[in-house]
Amino acid sequence: LTVSSCLLIVFLVHSRAQRPLQPLSNEDRLVFSEDFSQTDSLEHFTQGEPDLDHEAGEKGQAAWSIKDGRLHASKAHNAALWLKTKLPQGDVRVTFKVWSHSDEGDVKCEFLGDGKHHQSGYILINGGWKNSVRAIARQDEHGEDRHNDHACKKSPTRHCIIKDKEETWVIERIGGTVYWYIDEVLALTYRDPHPLQGRSFAFNNWSAPSSFDDLKVYRLHGERG
Repeated sequence: LTVSSCLLIVFLVHSRAQRPLQPLSNEDRLVFSEDFSQTDSLEHFTQGEPDLDHEAGEKGQAAWSIKDGRLHASKAHNAALWLKTKLPQGDVRVTFKVWSHSDEGDVKCEFLGDGKHHQSGYILINGGWKNSVRAIARQDEHGEDRHNDHACKKSPTRHCIIKDKEETWVIERIGGTVYWYIDEVLALTYRDPHPLQGRSFAFNNWSAPSSFDDLKVYRLHGERG
């Protein structure tokens, strides 16, 4: 191989590893959207059960509520809020805005789960474990096969997610791979040799307050690299 050929191979491998977020094509279709502008928006969701020996919410306050045009969560203790509309089969994109309202971070969602149970699909966490890590886990938040990114600990703030700062998450399933983008930058990838077949999405929360908005689900038909 020539030097130029080697450089081209390195460039292509690096480009594929980075995989920039691709724009929606004319073939892609929006199948669900919710902007939480109405108090009855919760009718599109169903709440799961909290972890054993915990309750969802506290002191008479619901774990999930709609305030000021956003979905708010606090002390849900993994009583995830599952979207009743099933995700499309095949390639799919889910996108939404998210805020953490605590220096603890710990914002998360469930992707391709069973629509009932926490850790039935992939769990995506930003600011987990005292705002120290981003992670994609497969059916076990503490599993050895969890994919982690600790780079945010080296940032000037030493936090993965900044209190009250808006982020936009885009999550895609393309073939057997899950891609997670934060503000259009690829955060983590999970290539699964045995892809999960669940068709449900949920917002989730352990304890620290967070909020969500502008949920959209797309069926992807265009070719993706």
